[in-house]
Amino acid sequence: MCDGDIAASAGSHGNGPAEPSSEHPRTVSRRVALGGGLAAAVTAGGAGIFGGSAFASPAPHSASTPRPGLSTRPSAKSTKDVELITLGTIAGPAVYPDRTGISSALYVHGKTYVIDCGLGSVRQFVQAGLAPESLAAIFITHLHADHIADYYNFLLMNVGPWMKAGKRGDTAPSRLQVYGPGPAGGLPAPWSGGAAPTVGNGNPTPGIADLTTRCLEAYAYSANDFMRSLSFPDPRGLMKANEIALPDVGASFKNTAPAMRPFPVMEDEYVKVSAILVPHYDVFPSFAFRFDIEGGKSVVFSGDTRKSDNVAHLATGCDILVHEAALAGKGSDNIPNPDYWRLSHTFPPEVGDVATAAGARSVVLSHLNAGVPDHVWKEGVAKNYRGPITVAADLQRFSLT
Repeated sequence: MCDGDIAASAGSHGNGPAEPSSEHPRTVSRRVALGGGLAAAVTAGGAGIFGGSAFASPAPHSASTPRPGLSTRPSAKSTKDVELITLGTIAGPAVYPDRTGISSALYVHGKTYVIDCGLGSVRQFVQAGLAPESLAAIFITHLHADHIADYYNFLLMNVGPWMKAGKRGDTAPSRLQVYGPGPAGGLPAPWSGGAAPTVGNGNPTPGIADLTTRCLEAYAYSANDFMRSLSFPDPRGLMKANEIALPDVGASFKNTAPAMRPFPVMEDEYVKVSAILVPHYDVFPSFAFRFDIEGGKSVVFSGDTRKSDNVAHLATGCDILVHEAALAGKGSDNIPNPDYWRLSHTFPPEVGDVATAAGARSVVLSHLNAGVPDHVWKEGVAKNYRGPITVAADLQRFSLT
């Protein structure tokens, strides 16, 4: 957080990187909770309050001029089999009238995987022309508010695989899978010494499962009313919050990102997802994710992190490294903790170091300070990296087909 943060046809991507050596079992996340729901889900025999019509003709939106080195285009209804879409690219938690909070989507042969859910990301999902029922899974890098502001809104606004039920006449809706951090297990001492207030009623460091349950409870009246007045299904059966189990590497809220190997998170018919811990000040757990796509392509999302060898390890040989970047003095002047910026985020030349160490084929910069010209970001990264660099715009698309 900042102040002021697959199947392409087999063989069609023959130049893609080798898959990570590790150990990718078919199901690898510890599933901990049935989190809840949806205040306005699908009707018993219909397609929900959207009915699909709101997604037919997304309004036009112009992304910034495409940069060389990657196939990019402005937002439109997807015609590609495999695409990365940067739904929102601004760092938070500040609000900007023409920018969307951090969120990305991977569209793979009719399935959409969302990575982080910053403010406005549900609207951007619609604007990108992605069908609500295409949402297969959500991945949360860490639990700062600017990465989860719209998380529960995906459920409230009828964006999820359960929408297939009404269209097919199924009686049992599909469940949305969510993968994210478990509880931190403790809080650090305040940087300035002394004591700090604590929120949480005995649970001050909830993971994604408890967070989801609390959201369900907060919207209980709406859910209960719709189940009675419109025969909506029980929202507790519409999704599942999976807290990512960590390997035994000595990680804790006091040792947030020790050197480690990437570890598997989930696998389906289109993608293998692996993760690694990253150092984002004192946030724990905080993840970077790698998506290895059937056919050979790969995309890595750094999450919020300072310069990290773990990210370079995870990103080895990837086709696209989506990396955060920050500039001190751009939104940081009012931060009371003078060490926060350098211990939380990666400066552009450092992004270049990470990309070069990883052998990444291209870099896409996202989670950026507002008001910085594109050339400043690119010139900084290019000091230490010679590959293609794109400063992502909201709703920019990158073909991996």
